[in-house]
Amino acid sequence: WADHLERRYATRYGDLPTHDMLWEVARETRHSLRARLAVVHLIHEARGLDVAETMRAKCLRAQDSEAASMLDKNIADEVGHVAAGARWFRHLCRESAGGDLGGPDGDGEEAAAAEFLRLARAHYYGELKRPFNTELRREAGLP
Repeated sequence: WADHLERRYATRYGDLPTHDMLWEVARETRHSLRARLAVVHLIHEARGLDVAETMRAKCLRAQDSEAASMLDKNIADEVGHVAAGARWFRHLCRESAGGDLGGPDGDGEEAAAAEFLRLARAHYYGELKRPFNTELRREAGLP
């Protein structure tokens, strides 16, 4: 992907401010694995799922089928990354609650969702942008 960006668009990875975002998030969440999972996997990587179709369409309009193909492969990886982040986030929430997150259904989904919102408010700057790709998010195990 980085080689393609440089060849096609004369842009190197790291040239854009957004490329620093993961380092900034790592620094911001260095104290908490749950915070890092919430922000990196459940916000930023999930956002990649949300914009996948739009980015792919833009690549095709720019007649960049190579980038569209790369995005197709990347999305399958991103679904797995988001799913792993969600699984570990829920596990850590359960573990910190002594294995009991309660809730009417007993699965602790409400408590994990509340913890996600708390961490997002504390460590994510900006709004969670719509639209959400509910199909890919569901495939990744997000509610």
